[in-house]
Amino acid sequence: MVIFDSFSGPAHSARLFGGPLIYLKPSTSKYLEVLISVSLYFIRSEYSSHLQVQPEDIDGNVQVQMASTELLLGVMWQLVEVVKESGAGFGTYISDMFSRCKVQKALLHCLLSTLYERTGVRTSSKSSSPTVNSSHVHVSSEISQSQAQAFQVKLVKLVQSVFILESYIHSAVTISQETAGSHGTPPPSKPESPAKVSGDTKVTQSAHRYLPGKPLAEQGMLLSAVLHGLRHDEPDMHYEWLQFVITCLSHMAMQLRTWVVPVAEHLCRILERLTTLYIKDKDKRSARRGSNDEFGTR
Repeated sequence: MVIFDSFSGPAHSARLFGGPLIYLKPSTSKYLEVLISVSLYFIRSEYSSHLQVQPEDIDGNVQVQMASTELLLGVMWQLVEVVKESGAGFGTYISDMFSRCKVQKALLHCLLSTLYERTGVRTSSKSSSPTVNSSHVHVSSEISQSQAQAFQVKLVKLVQSVFILESYIHSAVTISQETAGSHGTPPPSKPESPAKVSGDTKVTQSAHRYLPGKPLAEQGMLLSAVLHGLRHDEPDMHYEWLQFVITCLSHMAMQLRTWVVPVAEHLCRILERLTTLYIKDKDKRSARRGSNDEFGTR
């Protein structure tokens, strides 16, 4: 089964950033895998910046993206409950399926691309990724700021649900291995990828390179997105980024310090900047009040 390159509007005008089209094998693909793959496809699909499209097509695509994100968000929270009840067996299956569907990679690239597009701030060309560039962005002139923010919020919540799901899967697998070891049965051996064997336990500093086999807590792309949002995003979006970090704190395990230190540093900078603005505003009010009093005495 091939998912063709169309979603909302003319079939020839849609394109996909972050990877090729999705191909699924009917003989091996389960319904859940098909549902996740199709939802990811619609979330990532977009119109190229050089195409001439109608505003209703752009608006329709945004609605499709929002609906697909909402659907996938509900699926992820259902999977969290299933992993809690079923344990390591189903958790391992979910991890393998996510790897085949490239769930984490697709969402991280989509999150960074939409964030850079909304804020209008990108990194230098030397460090930019081929999946995050000006030729693969939405027609932002046709998308309102409220629509872009709403889609960004849903993406953040979707990534948060995957973050938490990975934590429960890891906990279930760990408990299963400890139980098997206590009964004298060696835990099932599974060959690890080179990235898992040689990778550092710290979050990589690369902002645009996805590390295969690593959970979201160890992806520098995700930490970079959070820090970029706190630094360049609108003030009303800071709550969403902070809520993401606060919700995920208990699921970061050994990466807690790596996340908390830079995020706390950015919060201190925000508070310092707000304090400076408050002092300047207070001084202006005092000066204005003093001039008024002086004018009244005259």
